[in-house]
Amino acid sequence: MGWDFRVLGPVAVTVDGQPARVGGTKLLVLLSGLLLRANRPVPVEQLTRWVWDGEEPTGARNAIQTYVLRLRRLLGPDVVRTVPGGYQITASEDSLDLTAFDLLLERARRAETGGELPVAASLLTKALALWRGPAFADVESDALRRNEFRALDERHTRTREHWADVLLRLGRHDEVLGVLNELTREEPMRERSSELLMLALYRAGRQADALAEYRRIAGMLADELGVDPSRGLRQTHQRILTADPTLAPSAGERPVVAREVPRQLPGDATGFTGREADLEQLGATLAEDAGEDNVAIAVIEGTAGVGKTALAVHFAHRVVERFPDGQVYLDLRGYGPGEPMDASAALASALQSVGVPGDALPSDVDARSAMWRTRTAGRRMLIVLDNARSSQDVRPLLPGAGCMVLASTRAQMIGLGARDGARRITLHALSMPEAIGLLEKLVGAQRVQADPVASARFVDRCDRLPLAIRILGERAASEPDVGLAEFLDEMAELDGTLAPFTLDDDKDTDLTAVFTYSYDALDPDAARLFRLLGLHPGTEFGAELAAACSGLSTSDARRTLDRLCGAHLVERRDRNRYQLHDLMREFAGELTRHHDGAADIAAAGDRIFLWYLHSLRNANLHLNRHRFAERVPPVPDGLVPLTFTGYRAALEWCDREHANLLAVARRATTLSPDSPLWTLCWSMMTYFLVRSRFDDWEATTELAIDVCRAREDLFGEARMLSGVAVKHFQTLRFADAIACSERALAICREIDVPSVLVNVLSMLAISHAELGHQELALDYGRRALEAAPSTPGAKHTWLALRSLAMVNTRFGRYAEALEYCGLALEAAGEIGLADCEALVLRESGRAHRGLGRLDESARMYLRAIDVHGELEMQLEVALSVLELGEVRLRQGRPVEARLCWTKALHLFEQAGHPDAELVRAKLSDTAVAAS
Repeated sequence: MGWDFRVLGPVAVTVDGQPARVGGTKLLVLLSGLLLRANRPVPVEQLTRWVWDGEEPTGARNAIQTYVLRLRRLLGPDVVRTVPGGYQITASEDSLDLTAFDLLLERARRAETGGELPVAASLLTKALALWRGPAFADVESDALRRNEFRALDERHTRTREHWADVLLRLGRHDEVLGVLNELTREEPMRERSSELLMLALYRAGRQADALAEYRRIAGMLADELGVDPSRGLRQTHQRILTADPTLAPSAGERPVVAREVPRQLPGDATGFTGREADLEQLGATLAEDAGEDNVAIAVIEGTAGVGKTALAVHFAHRVVERFPDGQVYLDLRGYGPGEPMDASAALASALQSVGVPGDALPSDVDARSAMWRTRTAGRRMLIVLDNARSSQDVRPLLPGAGCMVLASTRAQMIGLGARDGARRITLHALSMPEAIGLLEKLVGAQRVQADPVASARFVDRCDRLPLAIRILGERAASEPDVGLAEFLDEMAELDGTLAPFTLDDDKDTDLTAVFTYSYDALDPDAARLFRLLGLHPGTEFGAELAAACSGLSTSDARRTLDRLCGAHLVERRDRNRYQLHDLMREFAGELTRHHDGAADIAAAGDRIFLWYLHSLRNANLHLNRHRFAERVPPVPDGLVPLTFTGYRAALEWCDREHANLLAVARRATTLSPDSPLWTLCWSMMTYFLVRSRFDDWEATTELAIDVCRAREDLFGEARMLSGVAVKHFQTLRFADAIACSERALAICREIDVPSVLVNVLSMLAISHAELGHQELALDYGRRALEAAPSTPGAKHTWLALRSLAMVNTRFGRYAEALEYCGLALEAAGEIGLADCEALVLRESGRAHRGLGRLDESARMYLRAIDVHGELEMQLEVALSVLELGEVRLRQGRPVEARLCWTKALHLFEQAGHPDAELVRAKLSDTAVAAS
């Protein structure tokens, strides 16, 4: 099936030679967005913004899928491809006029650069013939019209102007008068069109008309905008007034000798992909800042390997026709082997590129800089300053007005923005669709699409850095018969190192060498902190963690992190959150092993572990004061754990550091081999309970138990067994809870650990009660209470009393249960924790319900719900709401009962709790009964 798309005017589609109607506004917008980005992946998020003008409804992603299916039915199954994260249309110049337009402009640029102006004129004429009106004229999307179509129409206008300029240079002024008159009618204050029209009129022998055109636009600029014409327009006017002989028309079409102008751009990056938003920013810089009286400056910043040079060169090739007076490229060697290029040498190279002989160069840097500005003033030149180290490297090379500068750097050139008006664009890793698109170009689309999961793993292994993807992609391309999953498995033995990211002995394709250039520019304090951060096993971190691992004060750590961010070795996520990407962390780790002694590495690892442990214990002061790990190593001198102002602040920190805490637990045996891992895992249990993270709870507990057994740490093993028993009880695995508790009880008989003993006996009591073992349950409960007084504080007494209340309620001994509840409430008051009080209140609600005191029961449940809700303990809220529903049903209030159960179902489903199935059954039964 063949298709043909025309978008340079109203959208027209033909399929197999027959017109096809794309019905529906949103379907046409979707197709237009894909055609606008033809041959490139378009993320679903971008499509939804275009289709719904930035006001995406719920279910927008599913709606996009539906529209794509409709397009495939209309146009054929192969026209729209699914790619990771989005969709893509592939279109050649024969099937899409926009693609043909772009290619014709590129061919015209090459012809003009080579001095073949007649060929360039012919190609530009063909490109303009493709236009039938405003681009995508019938597409109703404010987002596309505002951000995309207007830019395309502006390209059309600039191309018409450029066509007229080329024909004027060929002496064909009579042919351009109609187009130029049309342009000045469309945009009466467009100075370039007016300037070209004046020149064409003058060459046609119509000097008075040319001067009248100047008076018209000058008057309109003054009346409408209160400004004078640009310098270029004024100069043309003056030359016409004085009948400057250089403006005389050429005698027919004569051969044009190519001007001696620099054409120094490197070749465009093969397979360049993505970076649309960054290209738009660069385009905005050119459109808004470039002019006769000023210089447009764009600085592309980012870490090593992120694609700064590739972006600069690619953009330069896209806009090269805007700079007919030449393009200068200088590698300033700010990062790399050898010495950086100094300003004097850079200026010498730049001046010689515009025709200044070596013996005419001033010896003084300031004089050279002034000569450079003079030589470039009024010329439309593009200056690419690659690999600069600082603003001081770039500033002397800023050209005269009318030019554009593209600078790339690993530093943050804040000064160039503040003083010189540069626009700073920071590059980050590629998006997943962009990274997959690059991988397809390296190893082939078929190979990537055959295993999307492995493809995603592949680019994630590269941190989605273009250089890393290219290096690893070249290695994969050299093994075409090996699937990507198998290739990654082969590379797995090198995980944690940068060994896979090297090709031959080329330093430009050796990621370690590329990163090293940035590292070598650091001061000693920043270099040391960077190395030690490689020990941190998590993703994001704060300045406090950086201080902990390095021994710096928090303020000094923050200032040092700022310097690392300035070098783009560390990325700032928000005001006090930083990130070291995986490849950079592996690089830092390799540096640590080479530069730091074993004692320094061990000390830094211990500080990281202990900072997390003691910060977590401080959080538990607010989350659950009765869950403390005994036998914890003390806080070492100079280490400052975090403290918290209250429950919410503690919980927010745990949410933020959750992934890091898990990573520290998994890496503890290598990070801090002598530290007791179980103390960290025990301290994490309260957070796991509050957030219902049962999988994390079980995984960390089992890890800690294995370490305790390897070290023959019986106390730690017993403590962790008692902790995992709580997790089993919470998830209704009562037999597993008993098994773990009995193993812990056996250890308690070997060593004297009364605090663990009370926990274990209490858990055995309530677990046997849930299984209907009344005598065993009561016996274990009494034994827990007997063991409690021998332990300091009221927390163990509260635990034993609550377990006896639960056991008695379970077996219908409600009066006894209420008696124990009263005593447990007193003990909870001594502990001073609302959570403990709320648990007893819920137990009181059960006992009152058993005695038929429904109003009092509801009151107890509501108090428990309020407290647990305030503490954001959603699973506990769900348990109380579920039981409150039973009370409402017995009170003859079935509607309120269903509301309770609906809320409980939602909370159980969020937590992945097995009671969700029980609640669904209740809701189903009450629905049947109501019918």
